[in-house]
Amino acid sequence: MTCSGTWSWPGVDPQVVVGLLVDRHGFPLEIGCFEGSKAEKHTILPVIRQFQARHGIEAIVVVADAGMLSAANLDDLDEAGLGFIVGSRVTKAPVDLESHFRWHGDAFTGGQVIDALTPKTGKNKENDPALRAEPAWDRKGHPKSWRAVWAFSAKRFARDNRTLTAQENRARDVISGAKAARRGHQQAFHWHFARVRYATVRQHTPQASTAAPVAGNR
Repeated sequence: MTCSGTWSWPGVDPQVVVGLLVDRHGFPLEIGCFEGSKAEKHTILPVIRQFQARHGIEAIVVVADAGMLSAANLDDLDEAGLGFIVGSRVTKAPVDLESHFRWHGDAFTGGQVIDALTPKTGKNKENDPALRAEPAWDRKGHPKSWRAVWAFSAKRFARDNRTLTAQENRARDVISGAKAARRGHQQAFHWHFARVRYATVRQHTPQASTAAPVAGNR
């Protein structure tokens, strides 16, 4: 089963991918072994189904980060009657929170939570920004969306801003020649500088002002 790794691990010796299912406390429940070229998002469903078959379990709520579950995986989990809570992406804020931004602006308070909708793919009209109240997600009433819960942390926001500032300053110093880049990293720093500048500009926009979004079907 060994073979070259995926793009995440270039230049690594032949390897295998291990899929580990754990409970909420981190206790191992099931393990699976896959070809080294298999992407992580294609390993989670086989391990879950293997665990269900082994123990005769039907009701499961899967918790994972955004990189582990594709849109197709979420549909498969939902069709199988499984619940899920998956990390979403801050870049979805302009769509998910369009109604909130229109009626309440982009200022948030520490600990604020917003319960909204997130489209399964692209954008749809199930969350009408013309309505002041956020819709309460319902499987039948919103077939093209998942439930999205957004939480704002003032402490995290301040920390992210400090990190972005430090990264931008470092990138500027390397590009100006004030500091030397690590060997082979000059081109990467040019790209990184552009990305950090974009991120820094976004710090005062709605997209970056809210952190830790999650999506689910419960």
